[in-house]
Amino acid sequence: MAKLAVLVSQAMSGTCQEWDSLRRRIEALAAGVAMEIRAYPRPITACDAQFNHLLELRRLVPLELQRLAAMADNPVSTVDEFLRSSPCAAEILALGATGSDAPSPPTSTAHERVTR
Repeated sequence: MAKLAVLVSQAMSGTCQEWDSLRRRIEALAAGVAMEIRAYPRPITACDAQFNHLLELRRLVPLELQRLAAMADNPVSTVDEFLRSSPCAAEILALGATGSDAPSPPTSTAHERVTR
């Protein structure tokens, strides 16, 4: 019985670590989006798709953090399930590919990437 409790505890701590890592990535996404919006050249209203995308991410990320908190408290929810249903999954996964949870300044502005 004690061995089962240890296994359950280890499994839950791994899950908690996964949720914590995902939360840090989403927080890093929020910080990166805010940094990129601040550095963005003045857009032409409603004509700049990349800027509008950044504004949409800025709106979605806090909602995703709330959804993450709710799902992390549900023992049957998984990180994979969260990511499959996230409108920000591509951006979250891109942060994970860098191997860092901390936001990094963009190497080029979104405007530069769009105009290349």
